[in-house]
Amino acid sequence: MTRTLNAGSSPALIIHSLRYCIRSLILHFCCVSTVQIFNSVLFSAKCHKGEKSMKLMLVCTSGGHFSTMRRLESFWSNHERIWVTDWKKDTKLLENQEKVHWLPYQAPRDVWALWRNIPQVFKIVYLEQPDVVISTGASIAIGFALAAKLLGKRFVYVESISRSEELSLSGKLVYPLSDEFYVQWPNLCHKYPKAIFKGYA
Repeated sequence: MTRTLNAGSSPALIIHSLRYCIRSLILHFCCVSTVQIFNSVLFSAKCHKGEKSMKLMLVCTSGGHFSTMRRLESFWSNHERIWVTDWKKDTKLLENQEKVHWLPYQAPRDVWALWRNIPQVFKIVYLEQPDVVISTGASIAIGFALAAKLLGKRFVYVESISRSEELSLSGKLVYPLSDEFYVQWPNLCHKYPKAIFKGYA
């Protein structure tokens, strides 16, 4: 979507538009490989297991969060993996290509859906025994962060690139539970000491 600025545009809109343009230029010209985001994950897990390959659990909701996970294919395609997502037009393409656990869609701030899915979330993590659970959001990440922590699995969260000033609600909730927490704006590392900036997805 293209925004047209005029003399009556508010300073906040102008700043937001400039930030969007700068971000687009960075993404276009810097050519930061998405695989860089997970270099430290791969290294730490390999040191822990003494192996080159890992079993990953890829957790995300449909839409933009699913798109972000797909852009990380250069990383996860090299490993055994299980997907956990909801059935929608974009995610159903996984059905004949990947191993998938389908969960009912969990809307942001839907506490009932979160608790409804918790038993199945724990069952999936327990049965699959992944080395690393990776999530790009949104609220589906919360249950899996908790299950990973209690079942002794590594949990990695990748915050949305749209979060340039503040973490999402899901990000804030899983931040203390994450073994590694990746952001896509370096300034967030000053506000959240645990956050890691390695590039863009």
